[in-house]
Amino acid sequence: MTESTALLKKEWWELRWFLLAGLAFFIGLPLPIVINNLRHHPSVMQAELFEGPVLAFGGLYAFLVAIGGLCHDLKGNTLDFWSSRPIGLKRFCLVKYLTGLSIVLCVCSLPLFLNFLLYQLTNATGQLYRMHSFNMLSCHSFTLILIFSVTFLIGALVRHAARTALLSLCAGLIVYFLPSLFSSLESLSVFYHLSEGVLAEAGPSRYSASAVLFLSQAYKQFVLVMLTLSLACLVLSWLALERNWRLTMNKQLISWSLGLVMLLLAGSSAFQLGSNMNCARQISIPPTQQGMQQGVFRIVASQDAGALLLYDFMPNWISAHVNYSICPFDLGAPDLVIGPAYATHLGDWPGIHSPEDDKLVWSPQHPSRAYLIPRHKRPDAADTEPAPIPDLELWTLALDAADANAICHKLKLNDPSIESNPNRATPVHLHGATLYAYADQRLLCIDVSDSDKPTVTQTIPVKRFGINLNRDRTYKGLRTLPLPDMSDGERFDISFGLAPGNDKLAYANDLLVAATRQGITTYRMVDMDKEFVRFERLGHARVSSLQRLAGFYPRQVIIHGDFAYVLNFETGIGGGMLAFDIRRPERPRQVGHYAAPKERFFAMAPLPNGKILVGGHSLHIVNPPRQ
Repeated sequence: MTESTALLKKEWWELRWFLLAGLAFFIGLPLPIVINNLRHHPSVMQAELFEGPVLAFGGLYAFLVAIGGLCHDLKGNTLDFWSSRPIGLKRFCLVKYLTGLSIVLCVCSLPLFLNFLLYQLTNATGQLYRMHSFNMLSCHSFTLILIFSVTFLIGALVRHAARTALLSLCAGLIVYFLPSLFSSLESLSVFYHLSEGVLAEAGPSRYSASAVLFLSQAYKQFVLVMLTLSLACLVLSWLALERNWRLTMNKQLISWSLGLVMLLLAGSSAFQLGSNMNCARQISIPPTQQGMQQGVFRIVASQDAGALLLYDFMPNWISAHVNYSICPFDLGAPDLVIGPAYATHLGDWPGIHSPEDDKLVWSPQHPSRAYLIPRHKRPDAADTEPAPIPDLELWTLALDAADANAICHKLKLNDPSIESNPNRATPVHLHGATLYAYADQRLLCIDVSDSDKPTVTQTIPVKRFGINLNRDRTYKGLRTLPLPDMSDGERFDISFGLAPGNDKLAYANDLLVAATRQGITTYRMVDMDKEFVRFERLGHARVSSLQRLAGFYPRQVIIHGDFAYVLNFETGIGGGMLAFDIRRPERPRQVGHYAAPKERFFAMAPLPNGKILVGGHSLHIVNPPRQ
């Protein structure tokens, strides 16, 4: 029997209880629930319960195995004993490391393989690489290797179980959570790869009509960094034992280490999820006469005045349909800020999936009037749906109405020869004294010089119109509307204002800012002609993994001064408004975040002096970030 075999048997004899205890915990804990769910609800989602304990306690198990396998052999003069043996410290360190790491990977991988087995049993046609367990096995395993390696190094330096455990806890928190707090380190975050996946999909090639899957570049970088750091920890552990390096840590230093790590993590989290932009003023919205609270769905403003489209709701209750109303506001008025609200129509509950519904238009030239095209329904709509609006109509809303009804005029926009989609939102854009609306492949030019009686002056058929995307979903350009009697700049302004999905786009001074669930991307206009406007990509700023985990769903983007503001629709801790510095569009960066607990933000608008008006359950006037 060689020395290595004898040492391996010794390590197995000492660590076998870690193996049995780990299997009993990670498999035995969720097993009864899985069996019960499979008996009554044989579905894939009910079977995937083995992942939770592995993700929650896998790192803790890794550094417990590392401490248990190393620290008891480094007490007193034990290291001198191993140094005097023929086996040598190098082989001693390597065998201990590989044995402990094998147990960790075995215990944390078996539950995921059980998920694969259950997936095959309950869904024979499913693809394993689409499972969350596949991403966990591909990503979390390398994080566990690094956690084990770092703990092994700390144990070799400290050689005290309790102190090693406390310092390893600090290191584990850094490995797990620090990359999630900084967007520049997100490629090293296991949570980023768990949410984004390890496989990227390329478009069809000339050899195959189906999409080709390959490992993403970020995942390759993640694996390389994890393995490189783990190997460095192993080499440093051997050097620490060979040269008898010691790290003396008393209780005070350990307490300071824990405190600094927690302060770093908590401070970074508070900066990203808390408010670091000041609210200059908060204005409450009065409830309705029926006792319903009101929230802001749309804001249209110029300087300090404008109009609000409000929806009503019950506190702590989400209804299927709500009443909408219109009201004026004037932030410069000394006493009355928000005017009386006038009912308009019954509609769907505002949501993230319908950001284009019920566009509102208002002009300071006619401050007592606003215009609205609500999403209409067929007359045969079900009883559970909102009251039908049978025709596509432009409503003229009186902001100074004397009664409860603010609709003073309705202009029918339907074309009897075209079957319109009753659920489609109709974007509108005001340019001078003409209101443009795009519906059913028609551009409607509506004269609103007589603010009480708008009239359709021209109808232009439109074949192709909208924003074009590249294969990687970045913005290529905008195909403009056929408006021959206008300059290229005016044509682009109207086309951009009517383009579907433009709520998540903002344009100012040849700079385009687009918001996605990953962050913002900046573009520069490079070419403009009568049919197409082209953009080139300049820079990208990603939100951190923590912000995406908390919930980042961009709803609206505006450019105001040196900043691009993104309104995040999210009722949890991630909701609010983010500010990005775009003075250097090649390198945009996040510089601020405004959050209000229990708010539901739907709209925002620019105000003078760089301030932003944000509408939720109340109006928030927010100061710009400090430069």
